[in-house]
Amino acid sequence: MRFKIQTLSPINIGSRDKLTSYSDYIYSDEKIYYVDHSKIDEFFMENDKNSSLMDEYIKYVNLGARTNIQNKYRLIDFFKNNNLDYRDFIHLELKTNDEINQEIKRTIVDSQSNPYIPGSSIKGSIRTALLYNHIEEDRYDYSKLKSRGYIGGDVFGAFGDDNLKFLYVSDSSSFLDNSLEVLKGYRYHLIKKKNANPIVSESIKENEESEISIQGKAIKNIHKKIPSKLDYLYGDENLEKLFNMINRFSLKCIEEEIKTFERSDSIVFSKLLNKYKNIKNEILNLQEDKEGFILRVGSGKTYYDNSIGHLIHKHELNKLGKFKGKIDQRFPKTRSIIYRNGDIEDVFGWVKITKKENR
Repeated sequence: MRFKIQTLSPINIGSRDKLTSYSDYIYSDEKIYYVDHSKIDEFFMENDKNSSLMDEYIKYVNLGARTNIQNKYRLIDFFKNNNLDYRDFIHLELKTNDEINQEIKRTIVDSQSNPYIPGSSIKGSIRTALLYNHIEEDRYDYSKLKSRGYIGGDVFGAFGDDNLKFLYVSDSSSFLDNSLEVLKGYRYHLIKKKNANPIVSESIKENEESEISIQGKAIKNIHKKIPSKLDYLYGDENLEKLFNMINRFSLKCIEEEIKTFERSDSIVFSKLLNKYKNIKNEILNLQEDKEGFILRVGSGKTYYDNSIGHLIHKHELNKLGKFKGKIDQRFPKTRSIIYRNGDIEDVFGWVKITKKENR
């Protein structure tokens, strides 16, 4: 079945590619310009007699890589000092929310350099949501969960015989390159009330749309060993059950985040709280009309978005020994946040997936 996927907040699905300010991009006039290295190579080949110009370029790149003198040797100054328009040497221009000179963490792109959301990222988030629901229904048992590396084998099947192999989730179709922006985010400490070092991410913008396929591929007369509680794996007729389980998990995560931000500082987080309350209302609407679900993917997720932690009591989390310090109501103590115009306004990762009207 085909679905529409809409971004409700910026999305970064981390790739291994990173861009540096001393060789890969230029920041100017609230925009990021990606350098086209093939154009630079072509320029130097055409001007090979002027070896001093190439030497100067290499000098800017090498010295710019040294963080203590980065501002002195900016790539943009090389172009300006030699009466060259840097715009002649770029291949992509993106808006940004702040001045950028840090390393940019790129999002994953396809063979045509267009961004997309991998099916594996969506399915991983779905798995967490389903596991949360099943463990809650089966009555939470801490002794079962404390084992190292627990991933729900007792629910979905042992490794190598995992029944979620029957849930097919495709990669999204590609978003266009004009759907991208570069965002400077921060890890905000809820108790110290201050930012840690910035994290700069290439991200798919909010309110961008694409398509995706989701299908239960189990066949009742053939795959008879699938437990009845996993009947959403049989074809499309039971997908509404799947939607409801995902929405229950996302609603729990949203409601707990709203409580956390209100406890921390309802004024500082007022715009972000409004955003979360809007997403909560969208989840409630989807629970009623059964047309789809909302979940969180990619970078910026909290421990709770990525686990069944909301079922585990705080004193039991302390027993697990995975976390430093005492765990309280504001655990985890930091959140990935995005400023816009000086206000904490956004977070990463939320998507809405709904049935296509014409399919």
